Amino acid sequence: MKRLTYKQKLLLNFTLLFAVFTALLVMFQYNRERQYKHDLLDSRLQSYADMVASATEYADTVNYDTLLHVLPPDLRLTVIGRRGKVRFESTHHAIDSMDNHFDRPEVRAANASGSGSDVRYSETDKREFFYYAKSYGPYIVRPLPLHPPVSGLIFDPSLISLNGEGSLPFGSGPLSILFSVSVVFDCPRSIRADP
Repeated sequence: MKRLTYKQKLLLNFTLLFAVFTALLVMFQYNRERQYKHDLLDSRLQSYADMVASATEYADTVNYDTLLHVLPPDLRLTVIGRRGKVRFESTHHAIDSMDNHFDRPEVRAANASGSGSDVRYSETDKREFFYYAKSYGPYIVRPLPLHPPVSGLIFDPSLISLNGEGSLPFGSGPLSILFSVSVVFDCPRSIRADP
């Protein structure tokens, strides 16, 4: 086996350092992007919950179906009592046959601190969703975006967004490392080959 020259060792060390730095930067950006999208969706859903609560605040009887006309069509609205009983469901599932929602993480958090959120699999719709719930006196409002079903929060690990514009495949990281390693070993040969 051929021993590496001092230049090759130095280039290899810099390449490895660059690869580690790049990996750390990608992980940091990935987590930042994920938190940003979580906060953005949380804020939007809070606005919808506040809108429903303000529309029903002074009404003796509430017709939630009329509220659905002012909300986005791809928003599922669930109104839950403080003890977890579903009072209204906009997708018209039979609310009498629905499970008690008291033990759901977002409902527990809303009961404890006023609002809560969770990303989990829906047994009703058979896919993952971002759930948000906010408490308003005797009831909890839970708006739920249906389309896209959390595609911005449950990240495709093969992509990472760059400033909300394009996307960078994670696969290019290993390719750049492979390219750098090949440069480390080819560069000294080409320098020695030049007269």
